[in-house]
Amino acid sequence: MVELTIPRLAGTRDAVVDLLREHDVPQDLAGTTVVISGRDVVASSASYVDELVRQVLDVRAAAELVLVSPPDQFRDRVLEAAQRRGVTNRVRVTTAVGVSA
Repeated sequence: MVELTIPRLAGTRDAVVDLLREHDVPQDLAGTTVVISGRDVVASSASYVDELVRQVLDVRAAAELVLVSPPDQFRDRVLEAAQRRGVTNRVRVTTAVGVSA
């Protein structure tokens, strides 16, 4: 399992790549669950969220992306990006209590 916390201001595609690099997220996430804490997010752009979904589920091929207690707008943007990319079956939204690998 890989755990990441999205910053309060999540604005650019490059910021996603930087976040993954700073946390040493492997290029190959096959079979891995990525847990995203978005509870501190105040503002996020659609491009940031789209790049997050692309990097985690398309490029790095994680088995699942789990959002933990995200703000409504962030959650909705992730679900929209996942739908556009055809990976909604690999996205789950839960509370901190509901997280399990």
